[in-house]
Amino acid sequence: MKKISLITALFFLMVSCNQEPKSVTELTWLTGQWTRDFNGNTQLEKWTMVNDSLVGSSSFITSADTTIMTNYKIYVTSEGFTLKVQEVGFENETNYASIAHSQDSILFYNATANWPQSVTYKAVSDKIQLTIDGNDRGMHKNVKFTYMKN
Repeated sequence: MKKISLITALFFLMVSCNQEPKSVTELTWLTGQWTRDFNGNTQLEKWTMVNDSLVGSSSFITSADTTIMTNYKIYVTSEGFTLKVQEVGFENETNYASIAHSQDSILFYNATANWPQSVTYKAVSDKIQLTIDGNDRGMHKNVKFTYMKN
């Protein structure tokens, strides 16, 4: 009985979170500069509204310079939100479709991506949590990052 209740609760949670997106302005909670310490260096996630898209980047800041590692773009299609990920120095980009979102979180998924297959952003007070998850060469990996708002 507990199992049925849990499955029912999860179903209703997914249905309530999986609203049709109207605009990337629904994701304004993601905008700004977010930082975390990484082995004595600073990792920066920066998100800005540009026209009808949310444009972002991930950089490492050392005492000597700033290196952009990844560029992002979130936009709305007829299918919902799409996250485009472009690693600097690589030609191919990876697109993730949103499968659930709410007023403070969004989950993107791409079953054919090398790794990760899912990307989740969640606002928690003055922080965002980024979780990347999936299978990489037969091993399941789940990595969480917590960034503070600047």
